[in-house]
Amino acid sequence: MTETARPPSPADTDLLGLLAQLDTLIERHLPAAGPGATRAPPETLQRVLADLPVPIVCFDPPHGHATRSLNPRFTELFGYTLADIPSLTAFAAQALPDAAERAQVLQAWEAGFARLRTAGGTMAPGEYRLRCKDGSTREVRICGQIVADRVLIAFMDLTVQKRMLAELRLSERRHRLLADHAADVIWTLDLAGGLTYISPSIERLTGYTPQECLQLPLEALFAASSWSRLEQALAQARADQRAGRPLQIPPLELERRCKDGTCVWVELTMSAITDGDDRCVELLGISRDICARKHAEAQLQQARAAAEAATRALQAANAELRELATKDALTGAWNRRYFEHTAAAERTRAQRHGTPLSLILLDIDHFKAINDRFGHQAGDAALVALSALVRADLRRSDVLARWGGEEFALLLPHCDLQGAACVAEKLRAELAAATFATIGSLSASFGVGQLRPGETLDAWIKRVDDALYAAKHAGRNQVVIAGAEDAPVEPVAGALRLIWKPTYACGEPRIDQEHRELFSLANALIAAAGNPDSLLPALEAFMTHAVAHFAHEEAILRERGYADLAAHAAAHRRLIEHAQGMRAQAEAGAIGVGELVEFLYRDLVARHLLQEDARFFGLFSPSAPPSASSRPH
Repeated sequence: MTETARPPSPADTDLLGLLAQLDTLIERHLPAAGPGATRAPPETLQRVLADLPVPIVCFDPPHGHATRSLNPRFTELFGYTLADIPSLTAFAAQALPDAAERAQVLQAWEAGFARLRTAGGTMAPGEYRLRCKDGSTREVRICGQIVADRVLIAFMDLTVQKRMLAELRLSERRHRLLADHAADVIWTLDLAGGLTYISPSIERLTGYTPQECLQLPLEALFAASSWSRLEQALAQARADQRAGRPLQIPPLELERRCKDGTCVWVELTMSAITDGDDRCVELLGISRDICARKHAEAQLQQARAAAEAATRALQAANAELRELATKDALTGAWNRRYFEHTAAAERTRAQRHGTPLSLILLDIDHFKAINDRFGHQAGDAALVALSALVRADLRRSDVLARWGGEEFALLLPHCDLQGAACVAEKLRAELAAATFATIGSLSASFGVGQLRPGETLDAWIKRVDDALYAAKHAGRNQVVIAGAEDAPVEPVAGALRLIWKPTYACGEPRIDQEHRELFSLANALIAAAGNPDSLLPALEAFMTHAVAHFAHEEAILRERGYADLAAHAAAHRRLIEHAQGMRAQAEAGAIGVGELVEFLYRDLVARHLLQEDARFFGLFSPSAPPSASSRPH
């Protein structure tokens, strides 16, 4: 049987999509290309193949097209097992009993496979009639793909669909024959709703004789829901007749009662019989049997529902395959392949639009010792818990991936080096303070780096990776920033501390001196975070200085006529309110190191001092008039 030429259908698209999704898993399931190559667990692949709603068979061209595997759906459809069809030739001999047809199809398949080996891609779908093990035949659509020198063939069963289409065509021909040659039921009705005539063909349709129909009320001849519609149409016709309007009654599809208690579907049309004055005196009706059409419509609806169900099953299978191909099975984080693809796209976007993009690499400290002491199950549980803890602190746009082993990567779009350093330190502190099942506590080392203009993805990752290993060599449980000379923070003794730089000075001596003191008190606050006895005094000292400094700064800016003073004072109030909230948490023993770090690094330094305060620096340039606070006394 020759291949049917036709454009791809939605079902073809799902078959081709399924093969494309299977490509990655199949290649990893087959023998690896070299030492150290990884592959998906066979049981995972077998489960996915077993759950697929379409039959799958795999042949090995380099070894005489030997049959390597087939799924349960294949055996359910054709009856053949792996022992029945050890090769493609054996399958063709069973499924294509006619020798000439078999030779033609094998030649077409082998030519298709040869094209695939040369050009790649997927073999165009074709339709065939194949014999099953029990002697019956199946109409199927197949498509194939070369995967690691093997042929993967997927089948879609079209037998029921083909049979139903043939029956529908036959039903349509029969319906046309009946409509053209059989006598329809013709009847007349007075305006009061009483039958005055009905043709003899009514007996063939319903079992009632014409006389019986004339003796029965019209309501008794129709199903209840149909009678309601007919009654409304007749009422409208009477209203039109009284108003002198022409009768316009649309065709109705109604269920007519039969003598045996069943119902038949009829299409009913009505028109007016008028007298010499063009007044309607009776209604002329024609009832045509449409049972065959209704049955065909119901079958078509069932076939459509079955096709939609199969499509949904294929889409669900594709979604599961995508999940397996892009997610780390243990932690649920993205895998390295997905991360590298996403990082490349984000790098291109960041460099095109000039937006910041940062990367964090973290590695659990002494993880091998954890596995050796507590076992790999406990180590796996720690990886899962760490992944959940990190994910809880990320934005929707951030990407967390398992980079390999106990190493994770975080991609932070629209986040500069300062913000990324804050995220890293917050995570470091939370991990160090967390308790993990079985193993208790652990720590991690971090490398942080922002993408530089024109920097390649490999160079960026290597720079951050070097920072990570610098953190390891410096004693672990700390954050090292790649390019730290540009950052307002630096790692000291396993944590970060704020570093005052000359570029932060505005030129007004009192403001600059108080800013330096604010940095010093903030670092003392971070150092006290792990000691409840010293945390509250350090926080109180910080807040006292901050309130006094904000008042002095506002007075100086008022004297200088700063236009945005009201907004600047509002920013001061928000910072004080935030600090007061932290004091209440500290008094309740409910504040964490991460929250302190985020407030000091992000809100105080990155947002307020380096952005809000920088707006008034121009007031203190050499050309600006001196303020009273800077004049000698």
